[in-house]
Amino acid sequence: MFDSSCVRYGIVGSGRVSSRHADAIVAEPSSSLVGFYDVNHDCSKKRADEYHVQSFSSLNELISCCDVVNVCVPPFAHSDVIVASLQQGKFVLCEKPISFNIDQVKAVRSVAEYEKRVFVSFQNRFNDAIVFLSQNVLRGDFGRPLYVFGSLRWFRDKSYYTSCEWKGDRASAGGMLLNQGSHLLDLLLRDFINPSEYQILSAFSRNIAHCEVDSEDLFLFQCESSSVVVNAEIAVSCVGANVGSELFVICEHGWVKIGGAAFDHVIAAVHDRRGRIVGSADDYSFARSDVYGRGHDGLIGAMTQMVLSGVAHSDIVSFDEACLRTDFARKLYTASGVTL
Repeated sequence: MFDSSCVRYGIVGSGRVSSRHADAIVAEPSSSLVGFYDVNHDCSKKRADEYHVQSFSSLNELISCCDVVNVCVPPFAHSDVIVASLQQGKFVLCEKPISFNIDQVKAVRSVAEYEKRVFVSFQNRFNDAIVFLSQNVLRGDFGRPLYVFGSLRWFRDKSYYTSCEWKGDRASAGGMLLNQGSHLLDLLLRDFINPSEYQILSAFSRNIAHCEVDSEDLFLFQCESSSVVVNAEIAVSCVGANVGSELFVICEHGWVKIGGAAFDHVIAAVHDRRGRIVGSADDYSFARSDVYGRGHDGLIGAMTQMVLSGVAHSDIVSFDEACLRTDFARKLYTASGVTL
């Protein structure tokens, strides 16, 4: 029975990202964590013990005990969990990337009310620096955007790819552009690229540091949309360190640069039409983060309020909106000569 004052979350999957979901759920006053389920019951129990919650013996048992199912399993398994959750009338918050398999997408869309109940975790939208971008650049303080450079420069060592069979396997998880690059793609498509009106100017995919891995470790692309030129670089080949992420936006009256590990740091300057600096912020001292960003708390808070109030939130990404990100990535891969 639904409690109108508290949203119950259950997490499917017990890998590294599941702890980010769990921490955010525990921190949200109007939510509770009922437990974990994983096909590897030992992993599920270990994670459940960390949070002093139940380790469920079956997927359906967990689904029946919660209001929202957090899907933290590998991408190839997303649709099965989503469909099972929808069939019990639950909300779903699924990790990115949403399925790139057409048949799996059709399976989700065949279930009634999927568009009102399935959402995808693009938590970087809730980072303070990205909120700054939304409240300043997108409201016109800097004038019309003219050029955008986006980058993600991380490193994944050999142990990352050998820790799970699906990691680095294009058939199971898509490529790096869909996996590590998905948050950058989301921000570009939300703010600068019209998903229904753009031109891909160039796309380049290469494996430069992980030649034994199926997936690329470097992807470059350029496109144009509504007179905004976009240039992007995604890499997990920066040997030894996660160098950081960046959004650099040139506008009519100034520029904005967002950096940090996961789009969490801002340097900005505003110029008037004569080129004189009329306002600046050399260092917006938002709290720094790791590669996951600091947005999970905001995402879970917004999700909780949406479930309780029934009012949608513009920065909680729907299944269909997430599929537009996958479709864009698919076209970039095709332009680079790669077929998913």
